[in-house]
Parts: sequence; structure tokens; C-alpha cells
Amino acid sequence: MAHLPHIAILSTGGTIVSSGATPTQMTGYSISSFSVDDLLASVPALNTVARISAHPVSNIDSMSMTSGIWIKLAGAIQSLSENPDISGFVITHGTDTMDETAYFLHLTLKTDKPVVITGAMRPSSAISADGPLNLLNAVRVAADPAARAMGVLICLNDRILCARDAVKTDPCNAQTFESRDWGVLGLIAGEHIRFLRAPLRSLRFHSTSPALTSSRDMRTTTALSSKPLSRPTPAASSIRALATARFMPERKMP
Repeated sequence: MAHLPHIAILSTGGTIVSSGATPTQMTGYSISSFSVDDLLASVPALNTVARISAHPVSNIDSMSMTSGIWIKLAGAIQSLSENPDISGFVITHGTDTMDETAYFLHLTLKTDKPVVITGAMRPSSAISADGPLNLLNAVRVAADPAARAMGVLICLNDRILCARDAVKTDPCNAQTFESRDWGVLGLIAGEHIRFLRAPLRSLRFHSTSPALTSSRDMRTTTALSSKPLSRPTPAASSIRALATARFMPERKMP
């Protein structure tokens, strides 16, 4: 076990830990008694890929996501990234605002360690629940040295996408995330991960602003917004405004 990479899993809630009344209920489910610990226990193969540590951040449906939780999540990852024993990060998240969270982290985190966001389109109680395999694949990607310095990645349904390009296209289909302009970054087939391209914009950690870890950061961002994110609001504009408020510029073209 000691030779396996250490992957930190940060949980925020979402469909991946939700349950329905019956195995055929695919909509209208809710977060109940199923937890991220239950999810990890349901995927014993994780222990053959990495050493896992769990770090709960929230336990909400992602329509209830707030910028305060964004800052808490970013601060946790930034702090944990200082630990040389941790090789990468996986975030479990609801899909409704997954692309917004991924893009925010892509703009603000200052680490070249892999950061992979995953979730599920079917609840944990459903026939053919997709959460366990999505989680296993996300850990595989986070443990892959080839995923370093690619920014934040979204990993669902055997596909790897760049946070900058990904968009949710369907409320129910398991292959909901697409990168319409540029295509996927990579594909997953069992234990095999194949990256097809690198992100268009390279990672350059040139900002001298402080990491998102202080209590002042928490208070400032909570004051900015403690309300759930609003889908009608242009996501890129609101995310860019919040990132600018933290004096963390968007990564520049190579």
C-alpha cells in the first residue's frame, strides 16, 4: 500500500450520494442516509489504485452550491496540496453546477497536482448506478502522472474533459458533459487512460496573491454571496468576477 499514490477525496454531496425510493427512480431522489463513506466502502477496488483519505466539505445537492462553499473547497485543496504525500485530488459533486465549480477551481487553484471532479447521473439506489465507476475512474485519473499540470478535469462516463470547455447538456443522460468546441481531453477504458490532447491554455502559476485558506477569505466570500448559484446568471461572468475579487487572474495563453 505504501507505494500507491495518496489521493484526497473531497465530498460536497450530489446525486452520487443520493437515494430514491425504488431502484427504478431516476429523478426526484434526495440525499438521505447514504454518505461518502458508504460510497467509498462500495468501491473496494479503490484500494488497489490509491491510498484514500476522505475530507467532507458539504453534503448538498449542487443547485444549493454557494460561493462560500467554493472558497471553502478551494481553501481545503490549496492547503492539502502543500502536503508532499498527496498526489492528487478527487471532488465528488452534483452535476447541476459541476461545470461552474470546476471552472472556478480551474481559475483559482495554484497547484499542478491533478484535481478531478466527478459525480453521477443516477442515484446510488438506482439500477446501473454510475457513481461507483465514475469515482473509481476519477481516482485513476488523479493518480496518473500524465494528469499533472492540466488544470481541473471533469471525469464522468469514461470521458475526461477540461473544466474550461465542459458544459452539461442533458438532465438525465449519463453522457451529459460535452466539450463542443474542442472535444474530450481523454478517454478511459478499464484501467487504461489515454489522453488525446492537452488543454489549449497552459498552467502558469504566476499570481502572487495569497492562497484561499484564511478566515478573512471565508468572511469576504460569504459576504459576496451565501445564496445558491443561479443558473440564469451567466456562469462564466459570475465566476470570473469572483476570481477577480480574489486577485487571481485567469491563466494566460502560452
